[in-house]
Amino acid sequence: LSYGPFAESLNLKLSQLGFDVHRWVAPPGLSALSSIDLKEWFESQALALGSPDEQTCFHPGGGILAERSEWAAFCRDRGWSWVGPSVQVMAKLQDKLKLLNLAEEAGLKTLRIHDDPFSSPREIQRFIKSKNLGFPWVLKSVRGAGDRGTLCLDGPIEVQRHLPAWFEELRLQTGESLVFVERTRSEARYLCLPFVRDASKQVFTPILIDASLRRGSRSWLEFGIPASSQNQDTYLPGVTAETRERILKYAHQFLSNLGYVGFGQLEFLADESDAYLVDCLPRLSSQHTLWESSVGGGMSAVELQIQAVFEEQITIERPLNVGVTACARIYAENADFEIPSAGKWNRLVVPTGWVGESSQSGEVQGDG
Repeated sequence: LSYGPFAESLNLKLSQLGFDVHRWVAPPGLSALSSIDLKEWFESQALALGSPDEQTCFHPGGGILAERSEWAAFCRDRGWSWVGPSVQVMAKLQDKLKLLNLAEEAGLKTLRIHDDPFSSPREIQRFIKSKNLGFPWVLKSVRGAGDRGTLCLDGPIEVQRHLPAWFEELRLQTGESLVFVERTRSEARYLCLPFVRDASKQVFTPILIDASLRRGSRSWLEFGIPASSQNQDTYLPGVTAETRERILKYAHQFLSNLGYVGFGQLEFLADESDAYLVDCLPRLSSQHTLWESSVGGGMSAVELQIQAVFEEQITIERPLNVGVTACARIYAENADFEIPSAGKWNRLVVPTGWVGESSQSGEVQGDG
């Protein structure tokens, strides 16, 4: 399924692995379709493909559409191979509120503060008033929806200003507006743990990603710190070795309870005392390039993902200690309301002193 910022590189890597790739370009609004309409679209594409079912596997891409559990069910019903966790696991993780319940049952800590989702701004305002809940706090879509499914609020003025527009955007993107409230910890670091878990229960976590430089729900700059690094205390100030060990322990507990097999990413808020699970992505994420920079032998995240699904045990080369890798993001959006907006940049300067395949400095000028 072709969409998102790294669709072209994903198609190329699948071709390099020997697959005869047929791209299904996701049309606008696909993420908001009901299960019935989504299946109708899937079947129309499958009929046009015309290949034997037993020789076909379906890769859902690397964005929020890949979190729809229906894809796995459609493939199972049609006899296709599915590149992802099982139907049962996908169904459990599609509802983000239930995901946190499962995490708590596995012994993990979370920041959720209620059980049932809300469907309107008025319900949320009543709840906040009844609980006398102080700021800041976070609203999240039950359906996920990536960065667009999260709204960070620091005060009552932001509630009045952002909440109605955010609900409408959520309805257009996911087809519904069911949300829940989470506490947040302003001093905590936002840490992402990409992983692969195979059928032999081997879990591979070569890198910890610090995505703490954020504005609201948007990550601006991310650093990949290899698990083999001896300087994690320096790279992750405020996160103790005990907390990092606890994150790995939590990952094993949660994935084991789920019976998870495949590629994914766990996301935590972590401080000196503990770590709190905030999300689990059952798919490739935008940080997979940081993952690949820390894995030796040139093995891509897609290759590991496919190995985990189709082989009993993944074969992994020892990671190279490449040091810290970095990824910067540029957004085209209205900064006040955090909604997509046409943008233009005139000058981009690449920093000097970067070590790697490309160490030049330079400028890109003109319309972009």
